[in-house]
Amino acid sequence: MTLIIQKRTPAGVPTGGQFAGAAHSESQVSLGPPTVNPAYVRERLRVYGLNGRMSVEQTDELIEGLNADLDFTDQSIEKTADRILRRDRGYGADDARTVTTLEKELREAGRIEEANALARVAAASPMDYLNEGDDTFASDEELAELASRLLPDGINAPVDTSDQRVQNGEIFDRVMTEDGTVFHRRRPGTFAGTPYSMRFQANRPLSEEERKQAASLIGYTYAATIRGENVSDPEQDTPYSFIVGSDMTKSRRDDLGDGLAEFEDQLPHLLQHGSPVRTTNRKGPVGSRAVDGLADPDLKFEIYYDDVFEPGQ
Repeated sequence: MTLIIQKRTPAGVPTGGQFAGAAHSESQVSLGPPTVNPAYVRERLRVYGLNGRMSVEQTDELIEGLNADLDFTDQSIEKTADRILRRDRGYGADDARTVTTLEKELREAGRIEEANALARVAAASPMDYLNEGDDTFASDEELAELASRLLPDGINAPVDTSDQRVQNGEIFDRVMTEDGTVFHRRRPGTFAGTPYSMRFQANRPLSEEERKQAASLIGYTYAATIRGENVSDPEQDTPYSFIVGSDMTKSRRDDLGDGLAEFEDQLPHLLQHGSPVRTTNRKGPVGSRAVDGLADPDLKFEIYYDDVFEPGQ
């Protein structure tokens, strides 16, 4: 076999002709300062066991601080999180990790009320325990009212997926899995950021076959719209819901926001009716589908993301 090398300058073109240097003006491109990927920060907080202890607002403040300091190291992330927690919660990063571990152990032991009590205390600011206008501690009645107000409600504080309310299919805006991951329900004003995983909750219990079929349809829609790596196999967290891994940082789309909009728009139809009918026999008989639909018009799903943003917040 002969390897043919194409000449850069074709025969007959004088040297200094086709590829000769030419005078040109200097580029005027100006680059702004670098910024950190919010999804990366949230992933690092998850690794540290801190994401379940910090609100969306606190996490946004942390990201702004990192961008202002131009320091995106793990040490800077943890140091900034520690400062925010001490200011707002009265305890630091080490205590936050301890709380997360203890709360998980209590839930695993079935001691849900004690775990909820620990979560209430951890979610409170030190000033919540003081009467307005003075420096005296609140009365027992006021503290009881405070405890009731701070019970995880899925709005101000995420509800653990081991909580019996979630296990029974009750829908909350924010839920937290046993590893500390907080999932946010897609709703008006709350949009997907760059999620690493998604959670789907049905309005009735799902059989194992339905869960796998729904995950296959989600994966089909994801591949067609997000164009990233395949979603993972479904992991059940309640009889009504399951989680799939979906690292959208690896999407091949430049307009991920548009891809997410297409995903959310197309998914309900595909869950009900299945993937499009084949018109050729390349991958199966004409008229068949890659994945059949669930074919239950009463079956509805709520979608949750582990990374969201709320414009204007």
